[in-house]
Amino acid sequence: MNALLQCAVYLGALLLLVKPLGAYMASVYVGRYRFLAPLENLVYRAAGVQAEEEMDWKRYLWGVLWFNLIGFAAVYALQRLQHLLPLNPQNFGAVS
Repeated sequence: MNALLQCAVYLGALLLLVKPLGAYMASVYVGRYRFLAPLENLVYRAAGVQAEEEMDWKRYLWGVLWFNLIGFAAVYALQRLQHLLPLNPQNFGAVS
């Protein structure tokens, strides 16, 4: 019964948020509303990205490969160093 109530509350919240969230997303996609534009510009500047410049397939490929390589290295490091990380109250060891 509790699961059914949780599903009903979730569905109700989802239905209440459809219209305002959809309108917000549409305004962001067409460029009218850019609430986080300063943060976006800062990240672009730090990464050396030209927002107006088109990206060819080779540059896109290298970007995807580097992103995946860095992500893989980060996840690998987290798993190998799990026993040294804080917030590990059960003292789990490294994933083998």
